[in-house]
Amino acid sequence: MEHIDTITLKPPEYIDGYGHIIKILNENGMDVILEFPPYISYDISDNNITFKHNHSPNIGHINKLENTVQALIYENQSEWLDCHLTRNDIKSLTVSPIKENDAFFNITCSLTGDILTNILSELRPFSHKISIDHILCKSDSFTIIYKLLSIIREVPEIRFQNKNSHENKEGPCDIEEFDIDIPNDDDAITLSTPIDIYKEMYRKEKIKAKEYRRSAIEAYLKAKDIKMRYITKDIDISDDSDEDP
Repeated sequence: MEHIDTITLKPPEYIDGYGHIIKILNENGMDVILEFPPYISYDISDNNITFKHNHSPNIGHINKLENTVQALIYENQSEWLDCHLTRNDIKSLTVSPIKENDAFFNITCSLTGDILTNILSELRPFSHKISIDHILCKSDSFTIIYKLLSIIREVPEIRFQNKNSHENKEGPCDIEEFDIDIPNDDDAITLSTPIDIYKEMYRKEKIKAKEYRRSAIEAYLKAKDIKMRYITKDIDISDDSDEDP
């Protein structure tokens, strides 16, 4: 986490189509990198990503950092602004992307297309590298912009299986030795060949087919007998059911 007293602001610079920005840098003229705990979840909208975190002591340091940014605007306003603002004016005009409640806080960051692609293709949780990048200045606000610089994939440790070892997590394996009794010739087991198995299956299915045919013929003859005995000739009952099996 950057030291608060090393933060510097560059003079406002106008970017066409965006507005005036005040770049936030550290004492070495580099990005101000912030530390956050692991996120709980995130949500992507347009070119922004919002991370949800559990509350942590770091949020207090970041609040002090934003207060320092407001103080630096106040100190340099005579050179940068055409009006005079009080400290309370600047505080009320400052828009922070950090939203807090009792248990959680959310931080919204801008992100590039490349990082968005990496996030959408990342199936594992990742760590995030965030900077407090610049202040977007408009006629009615100073909006602090945080930027997602990169994501760091949490790759699991590579471990190899040791197939030559009998050890497991609980210690050495206990191997029990036993003797195999080889049966005498009289008690030997004869293994069936595949063709023997198929012949047996064929024999059983053929017996089933004969039984089904016998049952069908008996049912047909019974139906014929009923028709001859009880159904009169003037009733038309001709249908496919009278066909021979």
